Amino acid sequence: MTEAPLSSPLPPVEPAARPAGRLRPRDWLAVGAVDAAAHSMNSLGPFVVGGLIEELHFSATRMGVWSMTEMLAYAAAMFLLTPRAGRLSLPALACVAALLAATGQILSAVLDSYVLLVLLRVATGTGFGLLNTAVNVFAARTKNPDQAISFAMAIQTALFAAMGFALPKAGELAGRPGMFLALGVFVLALIPFMLLQPSGAPGRRPAPGLAPSRQPWPSLRHSLPMLAATALFTFGSLAIWPFTERIGLAAGIDRAGFGALTSLSNVLGFVACVGGGLLGARFGRTGPALLFLLASGAACFVQAAPPNAQAFAIAFVANYALWFLAYPALIGAACALDPVGRLPTLCTASWLLSQAAGSVLAGAAGDAGNYAAIGWLGLICCAGAAAVFLCVSLPLDRAARARRLRA
Repeated sequence: MTEAPLSSPLPPVEPAARPAGRLRPRDWLAVGAVDAAAHSMNSLGPFVVGGLIEELHFSATRMGVWSMTEMLAYAAAMFLLTPRAGRLSLPALACVAALLAATGQILSAVLDSYVLLVLLRVATGTGFGLLNTAVNVFAARTKNPDQAISFAMAIQTALFAAMGFALPKAGELAGRPGMFLALGVFVLALIPFMLLQPSGAPGRRPAPGLAPSRQPWPSLRHSLPMLAATALFTFGSLAIWPFTERIGLAAGIDRAGFGALTSLSNVLGFVACVGGGLLGARFGRTGPALLFLLASGAACFVQAAPPNAQAFAIAFVANYALWFLAYPALIGAACALDPVGRLPTLCTASWLLSQAAGSVLAGAAGDAGNYAAIGWLGLICCAGAAAVFLCVSLPLDRAARARRLRA
């Protein structure tokens, strides 16, 4: 693949590829709806994992494979769309993807065969992957991708805060089928808002002579560390996630309490998103990202092996809120390297591959009663992500300072 000039990690096409004006409120609403649908299982999945284990008596290892299947389909969809990122019609993509994901969730409510439930994860994972691609491409096409990702996640967390109360109620009323049905209806209800997305770069006509799909790729010396940092962070912070409800129950938190804790985490995540969006890259990319990544590792360690319910609650909330600071920082850096949206899409796909592997490891550790090992691994991986990200953040900060001086 063709590489960008080595003198700067920032692409020379950035001013033309990104709109100069502010995004409209309908743009925020649209991308927030797509982001909420794309991440609905990432945030709310522990509820249905717990329901499947309790009602159908699946082992933690089998549920790890179940989660891994969805993550692999999620990643595969994003890998397939990456070369076409510059030519995507975002409303059409989001609508088709949402219908596919919702269908998989609703069918999961009426089936109890493990094999069929795993096959349906291929459908839902593909839908979520297409939705997440739309989010990343939208952000990369904007002037401030860090802000676009953060504010989209703010809308997502507001919706998830409500779902944190609604989903346990659906489980109480109709068990596992009720929770799957609620997740499917949630995605379907967001489709009208997804159609508000602009098909091209928001608020701007395509620049004359610009062919986004033919823009050069970022240098390998920057893109490979970017992918590695994303994979390490997401593996470290999310490997334990599908089983975190089980850990909370073992620590002394009941299901209603876990739902309330999830909603509280979403409220704090909303605050983190808004704060991160306002902050952007104003203070550079290195210092804030290192703080977020290292703190996430520490929270993950405590969350995996909490000494008591209070420690679990604090670590759970901290890890959840820090995700909404660390992830936009990573994807924002990827968008700065590639305004077409290919590299951020690959970064999200690398997240899903790493989480898929982490789900299987966490499931095996759960069957062995040793979630603490995943906590240690999470701490080490987050620290590794911070170290690798320096290969990206330091050059980006130097290039940004040089541009400010020239201006």
